[in-house]
Amino acid sequence: MAVKNYQVRLHHVPETLEALWRTHKIFNDRLREILALLFRMRRGECGESPEDQALYREIALFITGCPSNNAPYLLNSVCIKNWVPTTARKIKATISDPNGELIEVTGETWAERAAQLSAHGDLLFDKREILGDLTPAMAQVVVREAAAYLSSYESLVRRWEREHERWLEEKATWEAEPEHKLYLELRPRFTEFETNIGGGLLTERRHRWGQYLIWLGQNPELAAWRGGPAVINEIEQEGNKRIARAAHKRKAQIEAEEFFKANPELKALDALHGYYERKFVRRRKTKKHLDGFDHKPTFTQPDALVHPRWYVFNGPQTKPAGYRKLNLP
Repeated sequence: MAVKNYQVRLHHVPETLEALWRTHKIFNDRLREILALLFRMRRGECGESPEDQALYREIALFITGCPSNNAPYLLNSVCIKNWVPTTARKIKATISDPNGELIEVTGETWAERAAQLSAHGDLLFDKREILGDLTPAMAQVVVREAAAYLSSYESLVRRWEREHERWLEEKATWEAEPEHKLYLELRPRFTEFETNIGGGLLTERRHRWGQYLIWLGQNPELAAWRGGPAVINEIEQEGNKRIARAAHKRKAQIEAEEFFKANPELKALDALHGYYERKFVRRRKTKKHLDGFDHKPTFTQPDALVHPRWYVFNGPQTKPAGYRKLNLP
């Protein structure tokens, strides 16, 4: 279902504005409670026996693996008496198996056991205690939004895991190349130099060509990284003239170009180092995984002010359509 979002400034009577704010705050507060419950179920923290813990975990994974409009009915399996499992057996959900592969399942594997517990009054929680003071419509919206929010987070994590795995494979393939192995043997020397001059930042190295070129020139053995002679070639006369004519802000760049033109082996080594830093080390990333990849997605709890989630009002199915007679909880 498509949802249009509008950012507006409301000018209305104080009573209506107060009711809107109360609705918004209650919605976010209750949403946080349902999310906390789903997380506990997923972690196996609910239930007295290992069997019950596994059941509640399976139910939570099923709820977030199917369309969120099924969530209120499915969550009833653990919070109301005499829950009927007929529909749950037919609902399909996409979940991850123990190997991380996505599989499609139905509620057949858990619905009957949940119905038995419900029939005996063995409930995880009483729905009336958590959602009983809300209107039925609002309670349904809270549960649906909790399932949709958690499902969206799971999708982000799965995408991150796939991209992280591809990144690790690409890194391993790159490092396995014979020429790249030669660079990796010298890499600690680059790292030591960059740490000493600029805290290990690639941008620092690129903006300090003078120090970098001096360091390269003082280490001729780097020019022999592929088995060639350990010799640093001087910049030619025409190159020095070009450097002298360059504007001040471009002088370092021109000097680097001429230096590497005279020393192609160092240019090739520098190119590998720059690529490895940008692609696999990624020092410029402030938020990243321990191995250099993007930071794993984190879950942000809803908050009415800081991280709000928005209550969705359904338009009246009457003519003329509108919200003139809207009643707020």
